[in-house]
Amino acid sequence: MAILTVNSDLLTPGYPALTAKADGDIRCYVFTMPIPVQADIGSTLRLCRVPQHAVLLPNLSWIQCTALALLTVSLGWEAYLDETTKLMVPANPTGLGTTLTIAAGTPVLFSSFPAAPLPRTFAGAAVLTALTAGANITAGFTVAGAVSYAFYG
Repeated sequence: MAILTVNSDLLTPGYPALTAKADGDIRCYVFTMPIPVQADIGSTLRLCRVPQHAVLLPNLSWIQCTALALLTVSLGWEAYLDETTKLMVPANPTGLGTTLTIAAGTPVLFSSFPAAPLPRTFAGAAVLTALTAGANITAGFTVAGAVSYAFYG
């Protein structure tokens, strides 16, 4: 049992940087993250990196958990301090909305979150995060989903 920071497979070393190609370019990235040990309330799940000027598409982005119980998360983001070292600033768990409870195995769209206003664009490269609240995630279960965004330079 521990408060963890777990990175998805999209943030593993050597994974290509997620960059936009042209204005109006739409990208969708599917992520998975096995939970290595029980993730207690307050754990940070790093979902996906989005580039500067990304505009999230909340109706095309979702998250789910294979856990046996309900999972409650709050979406937010962290910003890169240094592209080389991949150091990040602390999470902003209220950046994309307040908490939402997810039924086991049920995908939930980001647009379902009772959201604060979404940022028009991200001022810099960011990592979308989910902060756990209301339930622990048992070791061996998986959090998965997809993040979709458009790019406007």
